Amino acid sequence: MKSEMPFLGVAVPTTRQIARAAGREAAPDVLKGAARVLWDEASHREERYAAQALLGLDALRGDPPDSAAH
Repeated sequence: MKSEMPFLGVAVPTTRQIARAAGREAAPDVLKGAARVLWDEASHREERYAAQALLGLDALRGDPPDSAAH
């Protein structure tokens, strides 16, 4: 694997599917906040994969990144 982070063993497609289902009805600010927490506090690779999946949801398409948040 490309990362030194531990891996829980959940396949990337499954991680994406779970994250998308969890974030499907969330508001853009909630999605950004959840993605930030998942990324910043990640102890395992799947958490970062989930953060990326949340940021790819339709609710955030065309929404510029919030550079002031971090």
